[in-house]
Amino acid sequence: MHLDFCLNEDRETDWASVTEEDLRYRVALGNLVFRVGDKDFSANWEWIPLVDLAASFHEIVRKLESGNRSETFEFTESDAWIRFEKQDGEVLVSTSYGEGVGGIPWSEFAEATKSFRERLHSEIVSKHPHAAHNAAMRKLLGSATPRG
Repeated sequence: MHLDFCLNEDRETDWASVTEEDLRYRVALGNLVFRVGDKDFSANWEWIPLVDLAASFHEIVRKLESGNRSETFEFTESDAWIRFEKQDGEVLVSTSYGEGVGGIPWSEFAEATKSFRERLHSEIVSKHPHAAHNAAMRKLLGSATPRG
């Protein structure tokens, strides 16, 4: 599984005071790079709120860990979705915008989503140091730095 992002340039956001609503809908926009096996579920739309996506994927992992069999991420202001179904130690991934179903071991899925969240946090903070002290950022992405 390859889970990554491409964060758009942002020189206008006041990262010290950005709100949770801003982070979920209007800032830290970019593309999702997402491949599961030979299936490419990337979304190169340039407008995806990546903080919302990372926080939502984190919540999906938590819900699947606690017994839910499937969870769906719905893209902000779009009909597009990604469905995650936990089955026999594996996560099956399908989307409304891509062909087929990709499967990945549960542990790899959980680690990849955690790493995605940490890397996004790290990149935002490296480009916008005031974001490190923002309560909404800490709530949605945590404050941990990635392991080296």
